[in-house]
Amino acid sequence: MLRFHLTTHVSLRQAIENVTPERTGNVIELVSAFTKALGNRDEPIGLAGLNPHAGENRLFGDEDADILVAAVAAARKKGINVHGPIPADALIPAAVKGKWNMVIAYYHDQGHAPFKAVSGDDGVNITVGLPVVRVSVDHGTAFDIAGQGIAREASLVLSLRRAAQLAPGWDVVWWTAQQ
Repeated sequence: MLRFHLTTHVSLRQAIENVTPERTGNVIELVSAFTKALGNRDEPIGLAGLNPHAGENRLFGDEDADILVAAVAAARKKGINVHGPIPADALIPAAVKGKWNMVIAYYHDQGHAPFKAVSGDDGVNITVGLPVVRVSVDHGTAFDIAGQGIAREASLVLSLRRAAQLAPGWDVVWWTAQQ
């Protein structure tokens, strides 16, 4: 499962403020460009809802109905195979079972926590939308164990392999993201 975030290292309050039709649409288009660069022209993209139960018909907030539904509709008019908003507690388990390979989460912990629970040290952070391939381990800096000889290198090795795999088609991702 590849997961993307609408927001990353910001407070939850800021993440909610950052949910706009434009930002959501831009991320959907960036994910679509990334899937095409990987050779998956019509890869379905699952978009998590922001609120519990994706708002449940405005019972838990209006953002899903007012912002996310509109962004999905606009992207689908452009031919992007995106679906949602889907409640995150349904979307992520379905992705783990293989229904979704591409998932967009709205804030850091909505996407990272389940991914790390499933993937452990096998996660790679890929920053999409830059002119160069930028990957990193998904577990953070590990400063707390630096110099103790107990750190594992598996995620670093996997990150390097992913960078090598992505490099040949990266100009397509970058160019499409700029359009």
